[in-house]
Amino acid sequence: MKYFLTIVAVIWYTTNTYTQTLHFRAGATQATLDWRYVEVQGPRPDQQYKAPLTGYAVGLGVEYFDKGLFSLSSDLWYYRSGGQFTDEEKAQRPTAGSVGFADPEQLLVEHAAFSTCLNFNPLHGKAKLQVQMGPRIDLVTDGTAGVPLNFVQKRDGLNRVNYGFNLGVGFYLLGERWEYGAQATWLSRLRKLVDLDPEVTRTAEFIGVNAEEQVFALQVSLGYRLK
Repeated sequence: MKYFLTIVAVIWYTTNTYTQTLHFRAGATQATLDWRYVEVQGPRPDQQYKAPLTGYAVGLGVEYFDKGLFSLSSDLWYYRSGGQFTDEEKAQRPTAGSVGFADPEQLLVEHAAFSTCLNFNPLHGKAKLQVQMGPRIDLVTDGTAGVPLNFVQKRDGLNRVNYGFNLGVGFYLLGERWEYGAQATWLSRLRKLVDLDPEVTRTAEFIGVNAEEQVFALQVSLGYRLK
């Protein structure tokens, strides 16, 4: 909680000091998930959740230090990622007692995120073309209950805090006060969503999991210029 209060305080200070434009963005995400079980001998050959999953992304942001060609922006995001079974995976679900038998057909992961980007605006007049890139911090806030997320979370294999960067491009129409546009963003990851090694104890052998995400977001944007 203290991290988000700090972020809100920074955005509030920026808004009242340097902000040119406030933004609200909403749209959809397209996520893919490479989920693989790992045995002591090595990774299993089969990947789960091969089909892309459509989620959502909403955010509030501020754009400041606008110098025409360059500007900075900071955003708070809330978005959904994950993956789902293909029809082939559903038909070939493992039998009872096998690894993966109890896994749901969709795996949903909810994220809260904060990003700060440097924006390059090669077209900046009545219309604005903007390319942006910058770091992002993600926090997993919720997800599909039960196997398999609970399995990895109980064994400290779920990376609840992740780091990455945003790479995006947007196009906006500028009025006297209002901005209307759309933005496409690739949300990279520097860490795996799940990184759980297999483990052998005196009583049992526990399987591991590796899971990596790729997330793209497409959002419409409504902005209000303060200066």
